[in-house]
Amino acid sequence: MIHGCKPLSVHPPPSEGDTIGSWIDKLASSNKVSFKIMFLYISELLRMGNTFFQTLTDLTRIPIDQIFTLNCEFKEEFWKNPEECPVQLCDYKAKYNSQIPRHLADIHQLGVEWYQCSYCDFKTKRRITLQYHLANRHDINVSWHVCSYCEFKTKWNGEIQKHLAARHGINVRWYYCPYCEYKAKQKINLQTHMAAKHNFNVHWHFCPYCDFKAKQQSNLKQHLAAIHNQNVHWHQCPHCEYRTKQKPHLKQHLTFRHDINIRWHLCPHCEYKAKSKSILRDHLAFNHNINVKWHFCPYCDYKAKKSTHLRRHMADRHNVNIKWQYCPHCDHKTKQKGNLRDHIARKHHKN
Repeated sequence: MIHGCKPLSVHPPPSEGDTIGSWIDKLASSNKVSFKIMFLYISELLRMGNTFFQTLTDLTRIPIDQIFTLNCEFKEEFWKNPEECPVQLCDYKAKYNSQIPRHLADIHQLGVEWYQCSYCDFKTKRRITLQYHLANRHDINVSWHVCSYCEFKTKWNGEIQKHLAARHGINVRWYYCPYCEYKAKQKINLQTHMAAKHNFNVHWHFCPYCDFKAKQQSNLKQHLAAIHNQNVHWHQCPHCEYRTKQKPHLKQHLTFRHDINIRWHLCPHCEYKAKSKSILRDHLAFNHNINVKWHFCPYCDYKAKKSTHLRRHMADRHNVNIKWQYCPHCDHKTKQKGNLRDHIARKHHKN
């Protein structure tokens, strides 16, 4: 026995299908210690000069020929590089050797300690994640942060700070674009703007089936689902036959069609209320002339409060960027989809 190696009080024998890592996990559980402690203890013993399998034999009193039957997924002399992952074909390197056990649990499923929710089937490998879950889903140990200026409240302190800056202009730190007059209250929004408008630090994501490319991975995923039906996850409305490929669209459908999970946005100048922030902005602009962004026609004096209205004007009056709508029943065509629906209803008695 190597110097300083105290045999374990409980030493379950290897079972069929066990690897060295999974068996060490069983040893740790049987002796009521964490995999991290057991793994670091074995690594420390190996630095004293004995061989790997002999060390395991001295620890467990199990014959070495039985331990040899286990599949060893670890690199040779892994203990000499404590900041590197010991698993073969894994190039992970940590700043501190104490971070290796977490990597083994997250990536290689060794020494996983599950934290189970007491109220549902949710489980996680990290205690902090369970605490977030309990607060978010079950309102357990929640400390509410309430806005002093409106009815908004949140479970997270960071969110109330973002809300105060975004909604009420309090403690705002502006991020300015170096190429134009754009500014944002969040750094990520500035980065998105610079990539979208100025092609700054753009990493293109290419579609493998067509010429489409996107500046964001999420946009490519949406394209693949919408156009090529790749990795489509349908979101079904529980109240009607509606379904969609995007979860935000289902939330909008539930709000506007079934009045579920409505968060009313109240107009501060009249009794009007809207189900979405964008609709309230339109109301403020059209009815109270607040935060109006004018869109000017380059060919005449026309101006509009919405870009869609300007595009319609340019198509109708100046024949710019016309997208013709063709009737499937006759030779009629029109510039507006609404006009086509009216034509089909009047002339062909459809819909």
